[in-house]
Amino acid sequence: MNRRSFTAVAVIVWLTAMGWLVRREYLQPESDILLDAGLSIPPGATFFAVRLGDRQVGTASITADTLTDGVRVVSRFDLDLPFAGGNRHLVSATNAEYSRDLRLERFSQRSTGAMPSTVMEGQVTGDTLVTLRMGPPDETPDETVRQPSDGPLMLPSAIPLRVALAGDLRVGQTIETHVLDPTTLSLRTERLTITRDSIFVVPDSADLDSALDVWVPATYDTVRAYRFDQTLFGLPMETWVDPSGYVIYATTPLGFTLERSAFELASENYRRSNGGSRSGGPNRPSAGLTRVPSPTPWVTRMTTVFDGAAAQLAAQDLETPWLRVAGDTVYTRGLPDPDAEAVLVVDYRFPYDGDDGPVLEPGAFDGSDPRVAAQARRIVGEERRVMAAVERLTLWVHDEINLVPPTRSMGAWRVLEQRAGDASGQAALLVALCRALGIPARPVAGLVYIGGAYHYSAWVEVWYTEWVATDPVGGHAGADAARIRLTTGSLATPGELAALIGRLEPRLIDLEVTQ
Repeated sequence: MNRRSFTAVAVIVWLTAMGWLVRREYLQPESDILLDAGLSIPPGATFFAVRLGDRQVGTASITADTLTDGVRVVSRFDLDLPFAGGNRHLVSATNAEYSRDLRLERFSQRSTGAMPSTVMEGQVTGDTLVTLRMGPPDETPDETVRQPSDGPLMLPSAIPLRVALAGDLRVGQTIETHVLDPTTLSLRTERLTITRDSIFVVPDSADLDSALDVWVPATYDTVRAYRFDQTLFGLPMETWVDPSGYVIYATTPLGFTLERSAFELASENYRRSNGGSRSGGPNRPSAGLTRVPSPTPWVTRMTTVFDGAAAQLAAQDLETPWLRVAGDTVYTRGLPDPDAEAVLVVDYRFPYDGDDGPVLEPGAFDGSDPRVAAQARRIVGEERRVMAAVERLTLWVHDEINLVPPTRSMGAWRVLEQRAGDASGQAALLVALCRALGIPARPVAGLVYIGGAYHYSAWVEVWYTEWVATDPVGGHAGADAARIRLTTGSLATPGELAALIGRLEPRLIDLEVTQ
């Protein structure tokens, strides 16, 4: 081998080695990166003051511990919610275990306070099947829901760990992850984008000021954090996360903020100030519908002002053909006539097979349960017109499912089996019945104006050539203007919905009805 050939071979070997080194250090498959990341999560606990506007309404904490073969993440929220004319105490604690590469394996969640207490247990088999068991906290969970997933799952509390530890963070980076949300019984794909980075100064420890009998910051920590922007059921959120995956600061839809602090500042000062003693505003919606006046006037137009909520409303994607937002005012309109078929066009027959239609996230309201599918076929019979079938399904749920006070979240089969459900339960069943027949449908939640007051409630939207509301509680296939949609894809109970939408205080300005 001459000198030139030897030099060429040496260069090729060097380039190959450098390429291997670059690939190992910078182009590792995400699964390999996460495997290392799961083992390197620094154990620790972070504490937060939860604020609504300018006042603290509770506390939160997130704790991560490494296990022999995985990671445990424990989150807890302790809130005093402005709800239904007063304050309601809500405690939610979730204990989740993940594999070394941050794949959810099992979890348990216990909620008490604002609504009837409930416990939920979840088990993930492989990457494709989620088994949820639900029931009262003093009983063995007896309701089982099984749902397929598109890939490895995690709970919302572990998203910052997953995002921060997947590799070097940089502005402009976009990350997708599959999420199981036990609060709303939904599976969804979260898309997060890093939009900024900044430096935060946060209290690291506290001392007791004996003269004022309050805890004050003793030392501070300077932390670099990255801002992740995402949406939750169509509502914007931002989360600032440090390079270790721990949250520094976060906003939730419509008003709540989480601020990292020392334990004594976040919790002890709140307890000493008798946190949560302040009552809610006079315009708080009621805790939920328990009956519907009959006959109910058909609302053709409604104008609602949300006191002090212009910024929050502007941040939402509420606009639909039936709803318009201007500042702090929401204008809704219903169909000109309760007979929706006279004014709407449907260009398909079920099962829907259009390529340009909506993308539906699965959940406990999915129509895959064969018992729900059999009931749907019995209800519609030989009917194949979409709107006529939706009307039959809506009226059947209205007539056959007893409306009960707000309760824990229930899957569609349990509502069907018990022949009883609150507004969220009836919506879950109607969505499942529609989907079982191949009719695109999704649950929505928000406010409904009935009987001279606003109520937290849930109903359904069905896809025709656009999303159109149908409400089994009111028995309307093609709902009127009395509804203000605030979330989509959610089966949140009224208590959870109150936590989600924060400090909205609706006030009726104008109402146009027909009998």
